Amino acid sequence: MKFRIARDGISIIVFFLLITIFSAFFHIYISVIFLILLSFCVFFFRDPEREITKGENIVLAPADGKVVAIKQIQDSKISEEPVNRISIFLSIFDVHINRAPVDGEVIYLKYSKGRFLDARNPEASKVNENNFMVLLHKETKIALRQIAGKIARRVVCKCNKGDNLKIGERIGMIRFGSRTDLFLPMNVKINVKIGDMVKAGITIMGKLS
Repeated sequence: MKFRIARDGISIIVFFLLITIFSAFFHIYISVIFLILLSFCVFFFRDPEREITKGENIVLAPADGKVVAIKQIQDSKISEEPVNRISIFLSIFDVHINRAPVDGEVIYLKYSKGRFLDARNPEASKVNENNFMVLLHKETKIALRQIAGKIARRVVCKCNKGDNLKIGERIGMIRFGSRTDLFLPMNVKINVKIGDMVKAGITIMGKLS
């Protein structure tokens, strides 16, 4: 398997590499600490190639992690009708690359500054730093929100309004532990439950009817 590092992590990895080398000239034990941090950064910013799941009318997971909540909410940016919000919690050990859940055009995109509550906190989606995206897929709106967490301090989105995305395409990442919410219309049959572990671009979250 080809090993790939996310571009957003290269500067951090290079920083810890230089610090590790520099500290080795002064104190070997300190350099070992920096070597551990360097190894963690390489692990965290891994970006594995994936064979994207294929199928008709499927919605794929936008992130790796654990499904921690499924709740009906109202959001006029998505629909005048209620939608299902599926929350995926990413630990520091999960791959943090976010991927498009469906083919579609980015019709709404908004980055909001905010706080850094624990990403598992129900209030995190309202008050934390986040990036909200709505995709138009076959006249159906599918949305997702990248949410920074207590440790995560940076939401990265590589998309722009008007972009046409392919299902499973990389759209960004969140650094160091976070949450990704997926918003589905009520006519989408949900294929996961709370407690399930999912993988971006692989796990089928639901099917459009």
